[in-house]
Amino acid sequence: MWFDTPARAAGEALPVGTGRVSALCFGAVEEERLELSNMDTQVEPLGDLTVAVHAPHGGPVEDYGRQLDLRSGIHTVDYRIGRTPVRREVVCDGRSGVIGIRVWAEGGARATAWLTGGGTELAGVGADGTPYAMAIALHDEGDHSVCVYLAFRTGDRGPLAEPDRDPDRCVRQARAVVDKVAGRGWKRFRAAALRARRLEFEDIRLRFGRAARLTVDQFLARVSAGDVPPTLVAKLFHLGRHVSVTKAVDRTWLGSSSHTALPEYHESLVRFVERFGDTPEGAARRDGTWLDRLVADARLSTYLWEHNAFRPNRHRLGTVVWPVVVRTAELGCAWLDERHGPADHRVGALLRQVFTQVVEASKILGASGPVITRVRDHLKRLPIPPRPSALHDVRSGTAESCLVPAGLRSATPESAVPTGEDRSVSGASPVTAWARSGDGERAHAALAEVIAGLPPALHGGRVNIELTAAIAEMLLQSHTGDVEVLPALPRQWPEGLVSGLLARGGVTIDMVWKDSMLRHVVVQAPADGGEIRIRYQGRTRVLRTMPWHRHVLDSGLIQVAAFRRL
Repeated sequence: MWFDTPARAAGEALPVGTGRVSALCFGAVEEERLELSNMDTQVEPLGDLTVAVHAPHGGPVEDYGRQLDLRSGIHTVDYRIGRTPVRREVVCDGRSGVIGIRVWAEGGARATAWLTGGGTELAGVGADGTPYAMAIALHDEGDHSVCVYLAFRTGDRGPLAEPDRDPDRCVRQARAVVDKVAGRGWKRFRAAALRARRLEFEDIRLRFGRAARLTVDQFLARVSAGDVPPTLVAKLFHLGRHVSVTKAVDRTWLGSSSHTALPEYHESLVRFVERFGDTPEGAARRDGTWLDRLVADARLSTYLWEHNAFRPNRHRLGTVVWPVVVRTAELGCAWLDERHGPADHRVGALLRQVFTQVVEASKILGASGPVITRVRDHLKRLPIPPRPSALHDVRSGTAESCLVPAGLRSATPESAVPTGEDRSVSGASPVTAWARSGDGERAHAALAEVIAGLPPALHGGRVNIELTAAIAEMLLQSHTGDVEVLPALPRQWPEGLVSGLLARGGVTIDMVWKDSMLRHVVVQAPADGGEIRIRYQGRTRVLRTMPWHRHVLDSGLIQVAAFRRL
């Protein structure tokens, strides 16, 4: 993503981050300003890091450009002052939690840096009482460049321990980390950051035909004229993944959609649930948030369940997912006992999902006991909703709720697309709704509407993550247990390729299409192999896969090759 002018406001700045701290880069010529934030401390923003740039020679500014490389996560600014080329890089290392800024100028660069308040250290206390601190260090690299490093630390000591309440200790920790990283030099820091990025930002490719080399402003001008370039869609797909990896938005939002193609995160959700103390019933009664607690827990449980559905792992199911799901089911049973039934069909749908998860997980884990018996009894008594519960079901993303009745495949579920006040908070849910109904044209129209409402730099927080999930669902779905390829391909994407998409059951899909028709699909089997049902345009094939093999199918879903993956 690149621009030919600096950002004038936060909506034009570009997001970067380490997972611990995120920043908006404005890219001004005379100074780089990073607006820092951290979701865990509930302080928005934390403050600013300002790096003033002093070029060796003066003159007019020419050939300005700033860009965000979505693969590496590196923010770059290039320009000339007179005859002197200047380059700045912002690099984020997810492993050390350090942000680095390198300023290079031909003939030698000079820079000064400060945090909000004018110093090199900054401490504060978050809304939840947890202290935090930042520290910066400058280092002359000796190659015409100066580097600035920033480290961020909080007093958080894990979900089951009270936070460290000493801000000075956070300052000392941040100072120790930043001085250590600065002493290693820029080359080692940058190489380590790229290695950490590759571990988090999985190798997923998406390309629609020939890429258009346009600035974001030029892309948006075409969107305003009613044209959504496929290249822009591909950029938005990867921008959502970038936002989730850098934690430019709270990762708890990742549970709002079915993430066919995203690296999935659940640690922050587990921490959130583990912080609940006492029995579910007792805590809910005391704080008066029974229904809110139930709905929140049910959504979290469903997200964890879906995470394990995409990447099956029996150990994780038993140690991470099972305790959360059972805990939520106990709360749901107690709520039903006291109220003699769900208040509306949406709560009933959530409880049905959680109770079904408990029953299915108990079969996999061989678990039994009074809790499971109680859940089975309540599941039998829950009313079955007469139809999919519209937008709620689209957001929840489970296999049961995502089944679209055959009659709705042609008469698209209008009830799933919000209107009026609902539209303002719906994010990319309308795109997902049309994609799950198999209507690629209306999904694309809804996609264009969401894009038109994004800020100038295209980052809108959670909506970016939802857009990525929705675009993935236009290309691949697996809600019913079958793997359906190109279920909602619009005519605006006549050719393209995608690789690394993940379907339920641990199946990885690569595919190529041209003239709006599938050319071939590569199915990467899970470690234990097994049967996979593949669907495309009404045709279904049962593919018997071999462990650790990749199976190549043609447009008729006929296997033409199979080879062991390296």
